[in-house]
Amino acid sequence: MELMHIFNSAVRVRKETGKSITSQLSEALRLRLSKTALSPSEYYEYHLYEDGIAFDDKRDYLGWRKSKELDRALNLDSWRACANDKLLFHSLLHGLGFPLPKIRAIYSQSNRQFDGAVSLTDFDAVQCYLRTDAPYPLFVKPIVGSFGRGVIELSRYNQQHDGIDLANGETLPLRDLLHSFDFAPFEGQLFQDVLKPDPKISGRCGDRICSVRISIVLHRHRPSVLYAVWKIATGRNMTDNLAGGKVGNLTGWVNPETGVVERVARGMSDHYAEVSQHPDTGEYLLGFELPGWKDALELCLDAATALPGLRLQNWDIALCDTGPVLLEVNTESDLGPDQLYGRRGFFPELVSAQQQR
Repeated sequence: MELMHIFNSAVRVRKETGKSITSQLSEALRLRLSKTALSPSEYYEYHLYEDGIAFDDKRDYLGWRKSKELDRALNLDSWRACANDKLLFHSLLHGLGFPLPKIRAIYSQSNRQFDGAVSLTDFDAVQCYLRTDAPYPLFVKPIVGSFGRGVIELSRYNQQHDGIDLANGETLPLRDLLHSFDFAPFEGQLFQDVLKPDPKISGRCGDRICSVRISIVLHRHRPSVLYAVWKIATGRNMTDNLAGGKVGNLTGWVNPETGVVERVARGMSDHYAEVSQHPDTGEYLLGFELPGWKDALELCLDAATALPGLRLQNWDIALCDTGPVLLEVNTESDLGPDQLYGRRGFFPELVSAQQQR
């Protein structure tokens, strides 16, 4: 199936660009054998068949194999729980005084605790909380999770249907909602306050958080920005995650020095397309200067030093009406989409960090 997909991509590129299949596959093979171990499918996914990109620059794009290798080299396993376990992350950063979403309740069969939060240890307790005590709206996320899986926004309890009205207009029966909590890798759920976006963002994207991902590399314990992207929610999506380009959300490439959005696109591979306006509001996103950018950047760089065992950190930050708020930090992230949207590879910076012990 993968070979057929590669062949179909090669045929499509030949029709679109005139570049021969032989030239494409020769170039893809050279990149597969290069220092970054880029696969032929990634060659097409990142649009590296385009002749406007110098071949030496194409060699800087990370394939998933090299990306995983560098993540293992830069991030100590003994520190990963500080990122992967969202309650542990929240506890650490809260103790250091960083701005975070307020945790209202925790569902955990092991009775995990947090300052001021309601502890829910079984489904009966969760049902009672959601029916009678929950201060809606609430944002729910897994204690352990990534890529936006299991994340939903609850608007209110619907007594007529014994369900929960979600932010996207759907009503989910309470028994079905609870099924999503009973997923072993999640280790439970956090119920948090729903944040309000900066008015300049809500005017362009609607009244929901469209967070910024800032990738930080620690060089001898000194943080520097690798890249920044703006994650832009569209349609009825309750989160801003890219989800492999399948849900219609957009990504904006941000100049880290100015906070100005220099490119906006949707989709991956042959579904990639650059846009300039938000599809729901019609407002221009291209050229938009993210509000409070300097404060957000400084907040992220300060927080990065709290995790010295993680030298490649991918932070998600909400630009709120009250200022920037830290959402989470991630390791083992997929760097592929951001290389596509940024039109550049990240290999040199990550190798440099690896060499600086």
